[in-house]
Amino acid sequence: MIIDPWGDILCEASEGEEILTGDIDLHKVREIRAQIPIFADRRPDLYD
Repeated sequence: MIIDPWGDILCEASEGEEILTGDIDLHKVREIRAQIPIFADRRPDLYD
């Protein structure tokens, strides 16, 4: 299964073994990362 950052299913395999491929739009990745600022909440001081 390939799922986008918003949770939408882009591609889904059947019951058997299968290989799925997809293209990544790097411009869209940058746009979405700007909308979901997960790194702002990061606490590196808590990691070993």
